[in-house]
Amino acid sequence: MGRIRWRLKEFPKKLLDSIRFRCQYSMQCLRSLTYNHHMSQSYASDVGLEPIFWFVDNFTHLLGPFFVFAVVCLTAAVVIICYWVGLPYWWNKSQNTTYFLMLVGHWLLWNVAYNFYKAAATSPGYPPEKELIVEAVSICKKCIAPKPPRTHHCSVCNKCVLKMDHHCPWLNNCVGYGNHRYFFLYMLYTSVGVLFIICFGFELGWNVLFGDGAGWNEVEPLHGHPVRFNLSGHIIPVTEMNDYIDDGLVPAQHDLPVPQDYSSNAAKHR
Repeated sequence: MGRIRWRLKEFPKKLLDSIRFRCQYSMQCLRSLTYNHHMSQSYASDVGLEPIFWFVDNFTHLLGPFFVFAVVCLTAAVVIICYWVGLPYWWNKSQNTTYFLMLVGHWLLWNVAYNFYKAAATSPGYPPEKELIVEAVSICKKCIAPKPPRTHHCSVCNKCVLKMDHHCPWLNNCVGYGNHRYFFLYMLYTSVGVLFIICFGFELGWNVLFGDGAGWNEVEPLHGHPVRFNLSGHIIPVTEMNDYIDDGLVPAQHDLPVPQDYSSNAAKHR
């Protein structure tokens, strides 16, 4: 009877020891299977980010045309706003200044469009295939081909690019040896164009956002044409009869005497 009680008291302790031993044994087996002498924090982070890298590599190239279309649409929107809002504003303020702004603005627009097209359409440059490359310093593990100096493998294009800088999704192309010049000029002219619009559009934007809007709704005639337009770009057709009505409507609203010119002109048209 005493032995049975003693064994019942030892059973929970033995069970816990057995569970602890099996857990330690399982952890040791797992560590032995995943043991790597070169394991580091950066290596572990690369392994953890591998799904993100896979998504970028496989879908960036497919989304490239949409990014290019977005750049074209944004650039076109800026140009349309400049024509629709900025051009009438400066034309009403100073015609000579408007000529200068149109000349400089179109020059910047041409350089932005040309360099963007060349950067997107020009090949960045790839190592020659089936040729002996004496200056090759290594072998690409993915292409299984010689790699000249400063050549890197683009995981999006799945090719080695000469003097690769980066893969630009907005161009849907790599920036490398062949198109690096066009990419740099595109960024330069785009930055200058943005500063150009900010400098000459600051006054207009300030008046619209924080000013009293004076001059924004003024109507200016186009001499030689039976139309008028305001500074927001809305074209308003008018006729001689509209002018007579305008001349007589204002005095009628304020209980003022009707001008003699209006009375005589109105009598002629009766």
